[in-house]
Amino acid sequence: MKLVVNELYSSIFQEITSVDDVQIGAIRPHIYKHNAPNGKLQLQVQDLSGNTLATSTNEISASDITAISFFHGKIKFVISYKMKANTTYRIALVGVDGYTFDESAWFGWCAENDISVYESEYTAGSGFNSPLLMEIWKLKRN
Repeated sequence: MKLVVNELYSSIFQEITSVDDVQIGAIRPHIYKHNAPNGKLQLQVQDLSGNTLATSTNEISASDITAISFFHGKIKFVISYKMKANTTYRIALVGVDGYTFDESAWFGWCAENDISVYESEYTAGSGFNSPLLMEIWKLKRN
């Protein structure tokens, strides 16, 4: 398996369109950590202009993920927002609290590994070759 990693310089986002009204409770992007970058990660729901609509209640530092030098996996950001049907949003990963990209220590967001599940005419938001990998957890009441 090869990882396709998009480096986080200051922020990176993926556009998504909600097909239903849905209350989200968490988002788990597939994060790559290269060594021990300074600062923290925050997740945001934004409108198409980049205005913040909701911010994760937790910020993640390199030490929160693991002490080992290299890591990739899904990291949970708790975020509460009610998405409206037929509305396009940006899910943005943002470097905060002193994060700066450095070739020796940085964060990234992994792209979907199995590109074949998308039809050939698929074009990802933000100009990526494949969509950024994430899980969106919705809140559901019984």
